[in-house]
Amino acid sequence: MDRESRVISQNDIVKKFNEETEFSTVSRSSIQSVNSGRPFSNSLPMRQKSERLSWQRSAVLVGLVEKSDMPHLVLTKRTAKLLKHSGQIAFPGGKREARDTSDEMTALREAHEEIGLEPEYFTKLGELDFYYTSTGFEIRPVVGLIEAGAEFVKNDDEVDEIFTVPLAFVLDPKNYVIVSKKSGAEKRSFYALSFDNHYIWGATAAMIRSLAERLSR
Repeated sequence: MDRESRVISQNDIVKKFNEETEFSTVSRSSIQSVNSGRPFSNSLPMRQKSERLSWQRSAVLVGLVEKSDMPHLVLTKRTAKLLKHSGQIAFPGGKREARDTSDEMTALREAHEEIGLEPEYFTKLGELDFYYTSTGFEIRPVVGLIEAGAEFVKNDDEVDEIFTVPLAFVLDPKNYVIVSKKSGAEKRSFYALSFDNHYIWGATAAMIRSLAERLSR
């Protein structure tokens, strides 16, 4: 595969989310071309929605910000003092509240609470398929551009660290491993990535993989 066929342009990213967003509307940020590497294959099946009495609707913000002239994903490391998923890597996000009128509103509200992102610095591109957790969460990943002028301020009660991962890194299939664990009689398999000193796995890794596959089509 030649280099030209492996490059995703600015307009390609927008088109893949079937949105009418124009990059001219983003005043302080642009997504540069990225090398997506070879096509993805041998993907794990997405967890399907199973029958249960209720699902907790949630949303996460999958934000792309320009850094060192290349697009990066914004991620957080949760604090060790949290009762659930402490110390894990996650997108900003959380449960939908009664005041939220959309998944985007949930994602933006949570991102403002966790990393101090002001909503006006975010331009939505689209959404990924729901991710269903074994604990009953129905998570909608909301994808968009974060303008370069945005400032991040972590909420020390929830976030230990805010960091970014190059989009080119997550678009390379070689950076993914499949980990299998046995829980009782059930064997579970999930994606994992290691970037710098961060180990990304589970729901977050699955949503990153979903984004990568979407952009690599």
